[in-house]
Amino acid sequence: MPKQFSGMVVEEGGIGEGTRIRFQVRVLGTTTKFRAVVTEPEPGRVLVERNIEGSDSVTTFIVEPGAAPGESNVTIETVMSTKPGLAGKIESSGG
Repeated sequence: MPKQFSGMVVEEGGIGEGTRIRFQVRVLGTTTKFRAVVTEPEPGRVLVERNIEGSDSVTTFIVEPGAAPGESNVTIETVMSTKPGLAGKIESSGG
């Protein structure tokens, strides 16, 4: 696990739909706690992790076949609400 992530705990499930997890992320000196529930709108292809505590964020993982047998291409997209004020303007501009 990258050093920005810590305290990963599987609270329920552990594979696909219905899994509940919690973890912490440290970015630019600030640690944010996440508690998320996992859904699988397209089983085996799309996994969605929705934060249910704290910041409003949704991370989508899309897995597609790669060029060779046994390979996969994975797209990861996170959508988060921005903070109000100056911090939000910095976040929305990309830094």
